[in-house]
Formats: sequence, C-alpha cells, structure tokens
Amino acid sequence: MGMRFVVIILCAAMLAGCSIAVLPKHIPPAGSDAVDFSGAVIMIANAEQDAGEYAVRDDKGGKTPIIVNRMKWSKKLVESLAGELARRGARVRSNPNVTLNISIPEIAFSQFGDIYQFKVTAGVAASTGWSRQYDGIAETTPGVVESSAGTAERLAGDALAKVIKAMLRDEDFAAVVRTQAEQSQKSREGAPAVQTR
Repeated sequence: MGMRFVVIILCAAMLAGCSIAVLPKHIPPAGSDAVDFSGAVIMIANAEQDAGEYAVRDDKGGKTPIIVNRMKWSKKLVESLAGELARRGARVRSNPNVTLNISIPEIAFSQFGDIYQFKVTAGVAASTGWSRQYDGIAETTPGVVESSAGTAERLAGDALAKVIKAMLRDEDFAAVVRTQAEQSQKSREGAPAVQTR
C-alpha cells in the first residue's frame, strides 16, 4: 500500500501541473569503508555557476514538474563530501595544495512504470589537472508513505550520497586527494581546521 500511495501522490501532482521545488535536505552517510585520507590537505569548492531554477528533464527529454537549482545541490554535495573526507582523516581547509572543484552538470528525474528515479551527474576537477564525472541514481522503494515533496527530497539526498560513494570507491579520486599529503603534513603543521566554500 505504501508504494501505491507515493505513486498516487506523485501522479496527482504531475497531472495537476503542480511544480515541486526539490533540494536534498539529508544526504545519508557514505558508510564506514576502509578508505583513509590521513595527512591529506584539501579544499573543496562549489564550482557550479548555474544558480537558476529550472524544470529537470525525464529520460525522454520532456520537462517534469520537478524544479531544481544546481548551485544549491552542488553546495549540499560539497558540504557532505567535506564531512566524509574529514571523517576519514583529511584536513579540509582554505589554503591547501590541491583544490577539488565540484559542479553538477546534470539532474534528471524519470518515471519507469510505478518507479520514480533521480539521476545526478557530478563533475570533479582538481587543481592538479585531473577531472572525472560521477553518477548517482536513486529510486523509490516499496513501503514508504510520504508526500511527493518528501519523496523527491529523499531521492535527491540518496542520489547525492551515491555520487559520494562512487567518488570514495574510485582509486584515482583517492590518489588525487592524497597527492600532496606528505608535503602538506610537513609544511602545514598546525594550520587552521575544516573549511569549505
């Protein structure tokens, strides 16, 4: 019954032509994997330039009632990623040797039968010249009873969490974060603590 309830609410919102402004409020933690960034000194910057609100497209290119702001989504991603790196020993600050610039070039919302899905693509560009894109996909799950806005916010947070997990599992990403770890440890002992922008 829970899944049907969610689908009915979302369908009603779409048929009524109502727009739903979605911002991820909660990004679930990435888990307790063994990735260690002790000694790494890094800055993570929100490099997304598009601050406008727009209706995201579905898998066929059509507009949906989901309204997003990529700059705000990117800011949430930066904050969450900084926390995950700090929990794994990295020092996130304002004047490091390596900067990670984060942007979100794509957010898509799709319907497949009675399943609703968010797909988020995040771009990471390091000051060392390395860059890569990561995808996070989240779908509705059975048994959840919540409003259409609540469902969309939950899916948005889950999609960003999956983006972060993809980053943390990427050996190349880890290597970039650790690039200046030894040099930073020697030259920046006692520098001020966690900071993002």
